[in-house]
Amino acid sequence: MGGFAGLLWLGPCSDFLCKIFLNQNISPVELYGILSYMWVAPSLIMSIYIGTELVDAKLVNAKFVYEHPTFILIAIFLLSILVINGFGSMRRSFQTTGTIRKRFRLMAITFFLFVLVGTLDALLLPEPILFISRMGMIVCAFLLYLALKP
Repeated sequence: MGGFAGLLWLGPCSDFLCKIFLNQNISPVELYGILSYMWVAPSLIMSIYIGTELVDAKLVNAKFVYEHPTFILIAIFLLSILVINGFGSMRRSFQTTGTIRKRFRLMAITFFLFVLVGTLDALLLPEPILFISRMGMIVCAFLLYLALKP
């Protein structure tokens, strides 16, 4: 999908190179549209295919085997995120004021939520509740963007 989306820039790139090297725009003008917009349909088809694969309830069973080293590592990483990022951001929010306080609190909420939905994602079987956990991951990314945007 990314490749087809990148090919949407074929028309502007060709026109730019023609302007640099030939000192004229791409000729005939219709070629610009053909080079650019012929990739819309394959890009949309690929994105629809990927979207249906993501929405399908039979995605990936991310349930861990509790004795496996991967489970132990993920548990350590999630606890580290909770302590360092979550509680650290909350501590900083108490030390600051104004907009920075609001952003640190938003970051703390994001990290607490991330650990919660990450734990639920690892512990739940692929059921409808797993969809809520994965949507929580998307919400975490959005909240972190809100906290860090300029």
